[in-house]
Amino acid sequence: MSVVLWLNVSTPYIRPDPTWIAYVYFDHHLEWRAGIVMAITLTENAAKQIRKQLAKRGKGLALRIGVKKVGCSGFAYTFDYADDIGADDQMFESCNANVVVDAGSLPFLDGSHIDFVKEGLNDSFRFENPNVDNMCGCGESFSLKEPAKV
Repeated sequence: MSVVLWLNVSTPYIRPDPTWIAYVYFDHHLEWRAGIVMAITLTENAAKQIRKQLAKRGKGLALRIGVKKVGCSGFAYTFDYADDIGADDQMFESCNANVVVDAGSLPFLDGSHIDFVKEGLNDSFRFENPNVDNMCGCGESFSLKEPAKV
């Protein structure tokens, strides 16, 4: 069994490249690792929906989330199933569900918290993305606060 404790050792106002140290407890010894950490988290509802859709499909490792240029505000989220993990992909685990993001989309999604909501007859994933400045009136596209470093 291992336990990971991530500690931010950088100036909190420097984004999107915080430096973190991970203290990893393996059985009876402590190791540390340093590196750049970008995170995406899920609510239990979002994780439950991801697990449900993967089970219904009968295969897949995770939900793949990305960003593409489109719409009246500039960018939109993309969704697909991840059957494999590419060399430029990053996988995040939250609430026992996995999300995969490609390296090109990661700076746009860093720090996002994803929920799955039902409103009337509609249900969808909803993002709390700290990188978003404005949402389009249609709610499908968004603009960024500042250009993401890619």
